[in-house]
Amino acid sequence: LSTFGSEIQSAVTPSGRVDLVNLNLKGTIFNDPLVRTAMALGIDRTALNTVGLDGKGTVATTLFPPSLGYATIPVQSTDAQQAKALLDKAGWTMGSDGVRVKGSQRLSLTIYSYPGRAELTPIAVTMKSELQPLGFELKVEQVQDPNTVTRTNNWDATMRSNNTLPTGDPLSSEEVRHALR
Repeated sequence: LSTFGSEIQSAVTPSGRVDLVNLNLKGTIFNDPLVRTAMALGIDRTALNTVGLDGKGTVATTLFPPSLGYATIPVQSTDAQQAKALLDKAGWTMGSDGVRVKGSQRLSLTIYSYPGRAELTPIAVTMKSELQPLGFELKVEQVQDPNTVTRTNNWDATMRSNNTLPTGDPLSSEEVRHALR
């Protein structure tokens, strides 16, 4: 975003677009909720916003963006010490190479990104550097279509970008209205 130079102005408009990570919970390290929580606590979302969106996004701390006016419960924030404690509690000990192990398994995963959303790969690379001190080994791999990876059970995590509110109204879809009945 910042590569345009000072002669080009950009407009920022609140939207419902959310960049996120999908985790495979079947047969991976993420079937343990303590590992999922530790990963989430180890990520500095403000840094991701800076790297991926040049600081022009809003860090998602709730389900809906604040501009919509819905009262929501905050999700969570960054807490590396709590993340380490959760990994310890889950039985992951720090290995001599800085990667945690549990028995013979390493706390190692691959996160897939795709070039269709330019911010996703830099976000994934930043997550790699944030999670490394906690004992995660994160490999970032870019693929043309993440759906080809997630059609099997042989994946750990994938970056996504969804427009959650294409109309600006969270209650606009028939599916949401039906779920609330």
